[in-house]
Amino acid sequence: MDDDLTARLETVLMVVAETLEFPTVRVNVVDDDRQHTIRLFGTGGTGSVPRSEAFCDTVVRTGHPVIVQDAAHDPRFADFPAVRSGEIGSYLGVPLVGREDLVIGAICTVDSTHRTITSHQLRVLLQFGKIVERQLDLIRTATEEHLAVGAAAGAGRQGGAPSRPLVGLVGGARRPRPGHRFGRPHRTP
Repeated sequence: MDDDLTARLETVLMVVAETLEFPTVRVNVVDDDRQHTIRLFGTGGTGSVPRSEAFCDTVVRTGHPVIVQDAAHDPRFADFPAVRSGEIGSYLGVPLVGREDLVIGAICTVDSTHRTITSHQLRVLLQFGKIVERQLDLIRTATEEHLAVGAAAGAGRQGGAPSRPLVGLVGGARRPRPGHRFGRPHRTP
């Protein structure tokens, strides 16, 4: 993903870190096999990790926030390399929903120590998640427009469309949020 496009997330992540008093905030997207950190404020690196070792996988699979106050003692995560190394001691992550109404990743706060996470912190992160969703959609639109212009220019020169498909943001797990089906809210009788 283009760093110039994701740089606009930096200010949002800095405000999240200061507001929630967490040293690290990440925007992660999850595909079928990996979690990709597309922007980070604080410590740690960008890049990707196997989905099986990602806290945000639980957010994507369930479509719900995940609160981990003491990762070393949480059986879901205690064996993750980031927990064993001391990189993650506590975690708060909320879903990021793409325009197709699918959970594509999470905005999350991380601390190397265990800590109490309050309902206020969760509510605030949910609101910041909405801001990040809008920013990601703008990034996706800009990327699609850039690729469409390139495809049109390539078609004029080569007589055909370019071989790479038009893609936006990482497609996520392609799992709708609970209560949603085919991009619309689903109501059970």
